[in-house]
Amino acid sequence: MDSLMFLSALSGSLAACVAVTFLFAAWGKLMSPGSVAAGMESMGIPSFLRHRLIARGLPWIEIAIAVGLLTAPGMWFLLFAAGALLLSAAFLAIVWLAAIKKEPAQCNCFGTKKTTIGRWTVIRNAVLAIAAGAALAGGGPGFLWRADLPAAVAGFLVVALAVLAGVAVAPEITGVDGGLPAVKRSSELGLRDVRLQTVNLQSIARESPVVLLFTRRGCPSCMIAGDALKAWQARTAGLATARLVMDESPQSALELHPDLADHLLLDSGKMAARLMNISKFPSAFLIGRDGEFATPAIEGPKDIAEFLDVLGDTLIAAQVGAAK
Repeated sequence: MDSLMFLSALSGSLAACVAVTFLFAAWGKLMSPGSVAAGMESMGIPSFLRHRLIARGLPWIEIAIAVGLLTAPGMWFLLFAAGALLLSAAFLAIVWLAAIKKEPAQCNCFGTKKTTIGRWTVIRNAVLAIAAGAALAGGGPGFLWRADLPAAVAGFLVVALAVLAGVAVAPEITGVDGGLPAVKRSSELGLRDVRLQTVNLQSIARESPVVLLFTRRGCPSCMIAGDALKAWQARTAGLATARLVMDESPQSALELHPDLADHLLLDSGKMAARLMNISKFPSAFLIGRDGEFATPAIEGPKDIAEFLDVLGDTLIAAQVGAAK
């Protein structure tokens, strides 16, 4: 009897943990509506599964399942627990497939709380799927209807503390201190052009140095820096290459900068910006001929303009010297 009560309490506590996780994820998605579509695109989900109705409906599905796990009476609980298992298993399959791809992918599982998909993302989703399966196997009514509610609450708190401890000791996988990029080689960024083709920045840099300018929508300083980059590219044509990086769809990027079609790069979900540890927009970086980043982040339109002037003068002077 005691063992059955323990299993029932464990099932209830795991159901509550799954519910809280879904609610947290749904809240993040609702606060950042574009994050779901960006994450789906980054993870390589087929376009027919990235319909806007699916992207917009996902957080509401998570909320419905979470509420059911907490409040559904009797056998209705099993329906919501089965839904939680199916959804968490789908999440696990998606992140596992994204993790084994050669190109890095972005997980926007909690809206604005973005991480690059890796081993810990897969482990986290596997734990969620196991918890949902255990809640379904344990059966019983929703968390708040349970006769063993005090024991279930205690179990929930223990599991929640264990999860928080795991998050605390998990290694940081994006960003480093000091404004330096978390990646050393430009080939690790996985940026794409407006045709959605992955761009090999390392190959481009072999021909001439590359300046990457990271911008975002609704940023007046970014527009100023973008204009400076256009003028600099015209001045240093053939000596260096400029690329404007945006977290936009191809159509939106072209509407904002129709004259820079060949110089636009798309950073889905700001994945590359996070890998570069960018905390302020606009930010610029220089990629040397070896494909590695030659500078830390250069922030703000004034510093970027000064950097472009100095770099342009240096390149032009080197060309003149080589011609003599």
